[in-house]
Amino acid sequence: MTSSLGRKLAPGMDIGYVIRDARKWEVDPERAASRFDAVYYRGLLEKAWGEATFVFSQKSYSILLR
Repeated sequence: MTSSLGRKLAPGMDIGYVIRDARKWEVDPERAASRFDAVYYRGLLEKAWGEATFVFSQKSYSILLR
């Protein structure tokens, strides 16, 4: 299989990309990306922050109960 950039792709390869528009499923290779979908990445950050704060708040709460 060949990418639109003319590079050969094979199973197991790591491919880095930046999401340009999540609604349209448009991406750019990470080295050639000039813009990104800020709303999409903000959503990812909010999700990650929520998961991290949940873990740490549960750990803090369990320490207080001891």
